[in-house]
Formats: sequence, structure tokens, C-alpha cells
Amino acid sequence: MAVKDIKNKLTDTLADNKSNWQSKAEWREANKAWLRHSRQIALKINKALKAQGLTQKQLAERLEVSPQQISKLLKGTENMTLETIAKLELALGVALIGEVLYAEANALTWNGQVLNEPVESYQQAK
Repeated sequence: MAVKDIKNKLTDTLADNKSNWQSKAEWREANKAWLRHSRQIALKINKALKAQGLTQKQLAERLEVSPQQISKLLKGTENMTLETIAKLELALGVALIGEVLYAEANALTWNGQVLNEPVESYQQAK
């Protein structure tokens, strides 16, 4: 095959495979606020799994979701709802958000109710 033919073949192949790195970078920039939180939560989930000797599959079973869903959460690019975060906290017995409240206040109350109970107490009440 002649050099000219190889060059033409490469040009044709590359013309069809346009990179979308710029649109991905723009998306990350536009969504960086919640992505930062998602990554932090994913790291905490991963730490809790390791500390408890749990697999992603076992966590998926506790939450009654697919292992693929857990994999998505652990990538740190999933926009989780508060409901999902609360379910994860209960399943793992750890706080994924709001540790600042736990650390800063001995007893944060409102209308006589304690608002900053450790997550473990929720599991015991289950």
C-alpha cells in the first residue's frame, strides 16, 4: 500500500471520530459544584465499605438495587438525591453529609427534638 493510500485512509478514519473532550470539559465545568460533593460522598462510601469489609454487591443487596447502580455511585459522577444519600447512610451506618453538625454541636435541638443524632441511632430504631 502506498504512503498516499495510508494517509488517505487515516484522514478518512479520523474525520469520522471527532473528539468530544471539549463538550465533556464544559459539562464538568458547568456541574463542578455538585460533582465535588458527589466525589466526596463516593469516597466516604468507599471508605465505609473497606472498613466494614463489604463488597459493592453486598451494599447493592442491602439497598435492593443493582450492583451497577452502586458502581455508578462510586464513580463520583452521579447526582444523588437526598433519599439515596439517606438510604446509603442507613445501610452503612455512617454519616455521608452533615458531619459538621455532629462535630460542632453537642445537642442541636428544635422544638425539643434532637436534630443531630448519630446515624447509628436511626439503625437501632429500625
